[in-house]
Amino acid sequence: MSFTLGGISTANLDGVTAVLEQWPSLGGHTVQNSEVTGKDGRFYHDSNRTASRFVYDVIIEGNTPEQAAQRRDAFVRFLDPAKGPRSLVLDADAGWVYLEVLVADEITWDRMTWEPGLGFRLRGEVTLETQGDAEARELDPTVLTTAGELTYTHELGTTSAYPTISITTASSHSSYEIQIGSHTVTVDRFSNWTENHRLVLNYEDMAFYLERTSSGERLASAVRHMSTYQRPALHQGQTYTVQVSPQRPLRFYPNARRA
Repeated sequence: MSFTLGGISTANLDGVTAVLEQWPSLGGHTVQNSEVTGKDGRFYHDSNRTASRFVYDVIIEGNTPEQAAQRRDAFVRFLDPAKGPRSLVLDADAGWVYLEVLVADEITWDRMTWEPGLGFRLRGEVTLETQGDAEARELDPTVLTTAGELTYTHELGTTSAYPTISITTASSHSSYEIQIGSHTVTVDRFSNWTENHRLVLNYEDMAFYLERTSSGERLASAVRHMSTYQRPALHQGQTYTVQVSPQRPLRFYPNARRA
């Protein structure tokens, strides 16, 4: 077994075997509430997920004690937290990626042993932890395309998500009304948009802009031209109608999350 950190898999490190021992769901989930004197129960305020932790049993093998030690050092260099947070993909869940992950604790290696047919081996527990968002994203994000309207049922991932919509503009249109379920936003024309541009409303990152279709270059912010900044959410099991008026080709990214 293995994991991929920052695009490098432990499967490609000589003598390294990494077995996933703890794989969280709802990583770091906490509930904020308060007790009230003289009343039963508690008042619920909110809940959040602070971090996801992944615990691996790591075995490092070599033909000699020196080779095992060298491979241990190579593995530690691979993990080096000085490189900063990196993306993590679990081999058992290769379609999803966790962002901004670091080794979370010191690694204590057991005493080196020798076994017939296996050679010299070191063994230790390695804990990786998210530093930013605790939820995973699709490694290859789902995208739906249409000429102006589509219906989407949110069944990807395990929790709510914040979508992105990308619209091919037209120079003859002075504004667009965009609907995602019950959420409606109007964007007035700006920066002399043409058929060579796309209007992007990214509610995952709260980034709203006009881009050049051929290169993806961001040209201008859409913020001052939007009627609302409310953030539409996609909830598990619910169906949404997505449309733009006047009708134009659009791309819809659910930005699914796994908690």
